[in-house]
Amino acid sequence: MGKIIYVCGPYGAGKTTLVREARKSLSSLKTITTYTTRKPRAGELEDNIDQLIFVSREEYESLRKKSTLWDHTEILGIYYGADARKVNEGLKRGENYIITAPADVSLLEDVKSKYDAENIVIWIDASLDIANKRLLKRDGNKAKLRINSPTQNSDYVALAREHADYIFKPSNHLTKDVSNFNLLVKSALEKTRQADKSH
Repeated sequence: MGKIIYVCGPYGAGKTTLVREARKSLSSLKTITTYTTRKPRAGELEDNIDQLIFVSREEYESLRKKSTLWDHTEILGIYYGADARKVNEGLKRGENYIITAPADVSLLEDVKSKYDAENIVIWIDASLDIANKRLLKRDGNKAKLRINSPTQNSDYVALAREHADYIFKPSNHLTKDVSNFNLLVKSALEKTRQADKSH
């Protein structure tokens, strides 16, 4: 049985960057093909290692109706979804996946329920101040929705950290953070392998 690593954290924490770099370094890790109704960010169409497919809401609903097990999440009016049945086929073959998860970890239990996997949750414990600055730089006026989200505050972060198996504290030096994050992912997968062997 394969494993899924869910990478959680505040908006603007750098989750997507870390997951992208982990997949480049750890070639055996897969990501879940995800359909979204949001607009692509700069560079996402050229280097789509995250396997995001940008669709209209009508196209999204059509795909959702065709699937027998659809993993659907709505965040700030944007739909994200995947065909969980196809992922479960990969998990049965022993494939491991890594994905960015909703900033709202209360949604995570519903996401997990769609997949037959051992779950590993990594919380990216980024400074909210730095995360908000990144959001403003990346999303401009649209960033305000995320910055004002109920999940983007210190009380929520303290609660969300309790859901994690691992806490990763970025240093905001990208090369160092990528290297340390990759080591954490390898270690997390190795620990679960050792646990499997002990049963």
